[in-house]
Amino acid sequence: MIGESHSPKSAWGSKMDLRKEMRLNKRVLGEVIFISVTGIITMVEGFKLIFIKDPAAIYDRIGPGPYLLVVSMMFVGGGVVHLVMNWRKSVGDQKVIVDKELRRKLISTIVNCAIYLLLISMVGYMVATPIFFFLQFRIEGIKSWFRNLTLTVAISATYYLVFVRYCSLIFPRGLLFE
Repeated sequence: MIGESHSPKSAWGSKMDLRKEMRLNKRVLGEVIFISVTGIITMVEGFKLIFIKDPAAIYDRIGPGPYLLVVSMMFVGGGVVHLVMNWRKSVGDQKVIVDKELRRKLISTIVNCAIYLLLISMVGYMVATPIFFFLQFRIEGIKSWFRNLTLTVAISATYYLVFVRYCSLIFPRGLLFE
Protein backbone atom coordinates (compact mmCIF):
# COMPACT_ATOMS: atom_id res chain seq x y z
CA MET A 1 0.00 0.00 0.00
CA ILE A 2 1.07 3.50 -0.60
CA GLY A 3 2.34 5.43 2.42
CA GLU A 4 2.85 2.35 4.61
CA SER A 5 6.25 1.75 6.02
CA HIS A 6 7.61 -1.77 6.12
CA SER A 7 10.54 -1.01 8.38
CA PRO A 8 10.98 -3.17 11.44
CA LYS A 9 10.78 -0.08 13.60
CA SER A 10 7.20 0.74 12.69
CA ALA A 11 5.95 -2.86 12.75
CA TRP A 12 7.62 -4.01 15.98
CA GLY A 13 8.76 -0.82 17.69
CA SER A 14 12.33 0.25 18.10
CA LYS A 15 15.00 -2.06 19.49
CA MET A 16 15.36 0.30 22.43
CA ASP A 17 11.66 -0.10 23.32
CA LEU A 18 12.04 -3.88 23.14
CA ARG A 19 15.10 -3.80 25.40
CA LYS A 20 13.26 -1.59 27.86
CA GLU A 21 10.36 -4.05 27.92
CA MET A 22 12.66 -7.04 28.52
CA ARG A 23 14.91 -5.45 31.14
CA LEU A 24 14.55 -6.59 34.72
CA ASN A 25 13.18 -3.86 36.90
CA LYS A 26 16.01 -2.78 39.24
CA ARG A 27 13.59 -1.91 42.02
CA VAL A 28 12.11 -5.42 41.90
CA LEU A 29 15.60 -6.92 41.94
CA GLY A 30 16.51 -4.83 45.01
CA GLU A 31 13.34 -5.91 46.79
CA VAL A 32 13.98 -9.57 46.01
CA ILE A 33 17.59 -9.34 47.20
CA PHE A 34 16.51 -7.68 50.46
CA ILE A 35 13.73 -10.22 51.13
CA SER A 36 15.93 -13.19 50.23
CA VAL A 37 18.95 -12.06 52.25
CA THR A 38 16.72 -11.38 55.27
CA GLY A 39 15.16 -14.82 54.84
CA ILE A 40 18.52 -16.57 54.49
CA ILE A 41 19.96 -14.84 57.57
CA THR A 42 16.85 -15.77 59.53
CA MET A 43 17.06 -19.35 58.22
CA VAL A 44 20.65 -19.64 59.45
CA GLU A 45 19.56 -18.41 62.88
CA GLY A 46 16.69 -20.92 62.87
CA PHE A 47 19.09 -23.77 62.11
CA LYS A 48 21.40 -22.56 64.90
CA LEU A 49 18.51 -22.63 67.36
CA ILE A 50 17.55 -26.14 66.26
CA PHE A 51 20.98 -27.76 66.24
CA ILE A 52 23.00 -25.74 68.78
CA LYS A 53 20.90 -25.97 71.92
CA ASP A 54 21.55 -24.13 75.14
CA PRO A 55 21.37 -26.68 77.97
CA ALA A 56 19.88 -24.06 80.31
CA ALA A 57 17.02 -23.16 77.94
CA ILE A 58 13.62 -24.82 77.73
CA TYR A 59 12.58 -25.85 74.23
CA ASP A 60 9.34 -27.11 72.75
CA ARG A 61 8.37 -28.50 69.34
CA ILE A 62 7.39 -25.26 67.62
CA GLY A 63 9.74 -22.69 68.95
CA PRO A 64 11.90 -20.87 68.67
CA GLY A 65 14.03 -22.67 66.06
CA PRO A 66 11.41 -24.47 63.94
CA TYR A 67 9.11 -21.43 64.03
CA LEU A 68 11.93 -19.15 62.88
CA LEU A 69 12.90 -21.63 60.18
CA VAL A 70 9.35 -21.77 58.78
CA VAL A 71 9.03 -17.97 58.79
CA SER A 72 12.39 -17.61 57.03
CA MET A 73 11.38 -20.15 54.37
CA MET A 74 8.22 -18.12 53.80
CA PHE A 75 10.39 -15.01 53.36
CA VAL A 76 12.61 -16.70 50.76
CA GLY A 77 9.56 -18.21 49.03
CA GLY A 78 7.88 -14.80 48.98
CA GLY A 79 11.00 -13.31 47.39
CA VAL A 80 10.99 -15.98 44.68
CA VAL A 81 7.27 -15.47 43.98
CA HIS A 82 7.79 -11.69 43.84
CA LEU A 83 10.65 -12.14 41.38
CA VAL A 84 8.69 -14.51 39.14
CA MET A 85 5.59 -12.30 39.09
CA ASN A 86 7.54 -9.12 38.33
CA TRP A 87 10.42 -10.59 36.27
CA ARG A 88 9.89 -8.79 32.99
CA LYS A 89 7.48 -5.98 33.71
CA SER A 90 8.17 -2.92 31.67
CA VAL A 91 10.09 -0.10 33.22
CA GLY A 92 8.17 2.98 32.21
CA ASP A 93 9.38 6.52 32.35
CA GLN A 94 6.16 7.60 34.01
CA LYS A 95 6.33 8.96 37.52
CA VAL A 96 4.18 7.09 40.01
CA ILE A 97 1.86 9.40 41.90
CA VAL A 98 1.05 8.20 45.40
CA ASP A 99 -2.26 9.27 46.85
CA LYS A 100 -1.89 11.61 49.85
CA GLU A 101 -4.25 9.48 51.93
CA LEU A 102 -2.18 6.37 51.23
CA ARG A 103 1.02 8.24 52.14
CA ARG A 104 -0.60 9.46 55.37
CA LYS A 105 -1.64 5.91 56.27
CA LEU A 106 1.86 4.59 55.60
CA ILE A 107 3.58 7.23 57.70
CA SER A 108 1.01 6.84 60.48
CA THR A 109 1.50 3.07 60.51
CA ILE A 110 5.29 3.46 60.75
CA VAL A 111 4.89 5.93 63.65
CA ASN A 112 2.38 3.57 65.31
CA CYS A 113 4.88 0.68 65.05
CA ALA A 114 7.60 2.86 66.58
CA ILE A 115 5.27 3.80 69.45
CA TYR A 116 4.44 0.10 69.92
CA LEU A 117 8.14 -0.81 70.14
CA LEU A 118 8.68 1.85 72.78
CA LEU A 119 5.55 0.94 74.73
CA ILE A 120 6.19 -2.79 74.71
CA SER A 121 9.56 -2.29 76.38
CA MET A 122 8.09 0.16 78.91
CA VAL A 123 4.68 -1.30 79.83
CA GLY A 124 4.81 -4.77 78.27
CA TYR A 125 2.72 -6.71 75.83
CA MET A 126 -0.55 -6.68 77.75
CA VAL A 127 -0.83 -2.88 77.72
CA ALA A 128 1.02 -1.99 74.51
CA THR A 129 -0.77 -4.39 72.16
CA PRO A 130 -4.34 -3.11 72.70
CA ILE A 131 -3.08 0.47 72.31
CA PHE A 132 -1.31 -0.51 69.08
CA PHE A 133 -4.38 -2.24 67.60
CA PHE A 134 -6.70 0.57 68.64
CA LEU A 135 -4.52 3.18 66.93
CA GLN A 136 -3.94 0.98 63.88
CA PHE A 137 -7.66 0.40 63.35
CA ARG A 138 -8.22 4.17 63.51
CA ILE A 139 -5.45 4.67 60.94
CA GLU A 140 -7.07 2.08 58.66
CA GLY A 141 -10.37 3.94 58.80
CA ILE A 142 -12.50 2.19 61.40
CA LYS A 143 -14.32 5.21 62.80
CA SER A 144 -16.86 3.46 65.02
CA TRP A 145 -15.58 3.46 68.60
CA PHE A 146 -17.58 0.35 69.46
CA ARG A 147 -16.29 -1.62 66.46
CA ASN A 148 -12.74 -0.44 67.09
CA LEU A 149 -12.79 -1.42 70.77
CA THR A 150 -14.46 -4.76 69.98
CA LEU A 151 -11.84 -5.64 67.35
CA THR A 152 -9.01 -4.45 69.59
CA VAL A 153 -10.12 -6.58 72.55
CA ALA A 154 -10.89 -9.63 70.36
CA ILE A 155 -7.56 -9.60 68.51
CA SER A 156 -5.48 -8.82 71.61
CA ALA A 157 -7.19 -11.63 73.53
CA THR A 158 -6.76 -14.05 70.62
CA TYR A 159 -3.05 -13.28 70.34
CA TYR A 160 -2.67 -13.75 74.09
CA LEU A 161 -4.51 -17.08 74.08
CA VAL A 162 -2.64 -18.45 71.06
CA PHE A 163 0.87 -17.34 71.88
CA VAL A 164 0.97 -17.18 75.68
CA ARG A 165 -1.48 -19.89 76.72
CA TYR A 166 -1.26 -22.38 73.85
CA CYS A 167 2.34 -21.91 72.64
CA SER A 168 3.71 -21.00 76.09
CA LEU A 169 5.69 -18.05 74.78
CA ILE A 170 6.78 -15.44 77.26
CA PHE A 171 5.86 -11.95 76.16
CA PRO A 172 7.63 -8.84 77.47
CA ARG A 173 6.31 -7.55 80.78
CA GLY A 174 7.88 -4.11 80.46
CA LEU A 175 10.09 -2.12 82.78
CA LEU A 176 7.15 -0.86 84.85
CA PHE A 177 5.90 -4.38 85.69
CA GLU A 178 9.17 -6.17 86.47
